[in-house]
Formats: sequence, C-alpha cells, structure tokens
Amino acid sequence: MGAHLGESLGVEKYLSARIRGGIRDGQLVADAPVEQLGRVILGAIIVESLGRERHDPESIVQLTRFLFSR
Repeated sequence: MGAHLGESLGVEKYLSARIRGGIRDGQLVADAPVEQLGRVILGAIIVESLGRERHDPESIVQLTRFLFSR
C-alpha cells in the first residue's frame, strides 16, 4: 500500500530528486538518507491529510508544493 501510494504521488520521481538536489546544493549533509527522508515527508503529508482537524484541501496542496519547490 505504501509503495503504491508513494509511486502514485511521485515520491521517488519528485521528492527524492528534490532531496538529492538539496544534498548537491549543500542544504543537506552528503550522507542524508534520501529514501527514508522521502518516506517521512510523505508520511507527514498523509497524516496531515487524514488528521481529525478540518483542512482546506488547498493547504495540503500548498504544503506539497512548498516541499517540492525549495
């Protein structure tokens, strides 16, 4: 289930590339665990989406865009 969700959301394609870019640009340490960080960030997005609080769906989109664009 997690692998399917990660694939459908493009975790490997986009988030991992962003993390690797952060390593390349010196924003993260060279030995940062790329795949683990991607899963942690994906988990945070999922928890935020499924939380008990009511959220404007746009807030999740904004969070995701922020994570992928920096």
